[in-house]
Amino acid sequence: MHFGKTHILHAIRQGKIGGGETYVLQLVERLDGSRYEQSVLSFTDGPLVDRLREMGVKCWVIPAYGAFDMHIWPKLSRCIRDNNPDVIHVHGSLAASNLVPVAKSFSIPILYTIHGWSFHADQHPFHFYLRKKAEQWITRRTTLNINVSYADQQLGKRYLKNFFSRVIHNAVDINLFNPDHYYPDIRAEFQIPQDAIIIAFIARLTKQKNPDVLLKAFERLLSISSSPMYLLIVGDGELRQKMSDWVFHHRLNQFVRFTGYRQDIPALLAGSDIYCLPSLWEGLPIGLLEAMAMKKLVIASDIPPHREIIIHEKNGLLFHHSNESQLTDLFLKASSNKEWRVALQESARETITEKYSIYQMIQQIEEIYEYIISPTSTFVFTR
Repeated sequence: MHFGKTHILHAIRQGKIGGGETYVLQLVERLDGSRYEQSVLSFTDGPLVDRLREMGVKCWVIPAYGAFDMHIWPKLSRCIRDNNPDVIHVHGSLAASNLVPVAKSFSIPILYTIHGWSFHADQHPFHFYLRKKAEQWITRRTTLNINVSYADQQLGKRYLKNFFSRVIHNAVDINLFNPDHYYPDIRAEFQIPQDAIIIAFIARLTKQKNPDVLLKAFERLLSISSSPMYLLIVGDGELRQKMSDWVFHHRLNQFVRFTGYRQDIPALLAGSDIYCLPSLWEGLPIGLLEAMAMKKLVIASDIPPHREIIIHEKNGLLFHHSNESQLTDLFLKASSNKEWRVALQESARETITEKYSIYQMIQQIEEIYEYIISPTSTFVFTR
């Protein structure tokens, strides 16, 4: 029998804001404070750590230089020993690869939320094999695994022997991401005409997010659209300079705005018309859910996790991730047919309200915490 508050130690790979990091922030903000005490271990510093500390959350930053970094395991052991958590909740494979080997020696329950597998189809076969073996090793040593989409759960079953998990979809706070609220005018901030169509790309600037196809499609769009079009690129990452150079050399500076990292995502979405996510792979992107909650028309790559959320031409649009001409055509159709666009936007908001509420997600996570602390409680695995 467990008495008092349950102490959850979250472990995340970085202190920057991304999908997994937003997920951790949601848990810290939303879990019942009368039942749970929470602390966070990150493997880099950054805005997330700063924000958590401002909230009064205990945070530890222990730099890691990759997966299974044995050099930091003594520090991780001290962190666990000093904090004595009841549950260790690891988010992502880097955090899991470093925490699971250490935490097993403490006999502490380990929950692993898989925000997208570390193996994916475009990797070299040898790298794919190594990543698959690493995930196999991790998932067989955790108390429970969570997938954020059924697509990812099926990948786990396909590639990992005897894999099992519970699916809990990512979710969004529909009160925070509410299109009826008042927001500052981002068009004035970025000097974008009020009659222009703004396409928003809000993501880490990495290969996974596939920004090249977006830039090429947008360049083609400018050459054929009769309406003024602008591209808002929100985020940072290793491709930032390459993307900026590409925009400069193709003379698109007038129509593209790089904002860097921002915290006012609801305001940026409110001022935009279309949200585009051309990712090569995903777990279940929170940013896509946020855009739909804000009644934005979402145009996303046609990959399995996106298809769990988006029904093409019902609540959003899908395109092949390498087909820039198809993406351009969807941009053109969406920007020129306002009535059709608005109908899709309304349906997008309804989808989020009905299926992806943060309150449902938090309730499911709390049920899992109670189960792994008291395994005799009733709980049903999704296999």
